Amino acid sequence: MSIPRAVLRVVSRNGRPMTLRRRVGTALTTFTSASVTGFLVSYSAGEVVGLIQQGDARVTIGPDVGALTAPRDNDSLVIDGKSWRVMGVHTLNHGGAAAGWRLWVRGGST
Repeated sequence: MSIPRAVLRVVSRNGRPMTLRRRVGTALTTFTSASVTGFLVSYSAGEVVGLIQQGDARVTIGPDVGALTAPRDNDSLVIDGKSWRVMGVHTLNHGGAAAGWRLWVRGGST
């Protein structure tokens, strides 16, 4: 099984709908957004090192992020009505193409 198929399979099996949002310009209330499917996993106590804080989590999403092209730091991810700030992005590559992303997120407040 290829990496893109493996990522899509895991995301479709374990994922749920989310909204990836990016602020547009300097307006505080203007966003562009994309509906994505992903799954959230909390960091374990042993992974809370360096810049990772208790309460942070990682989210794996598939390659389809619509017009946003790719997630980036300071985007927000809305999951079950709670907003998470994207702190870091790791691209899951296959053959030079993005097969998905693993996001380090913080927040989870409404």
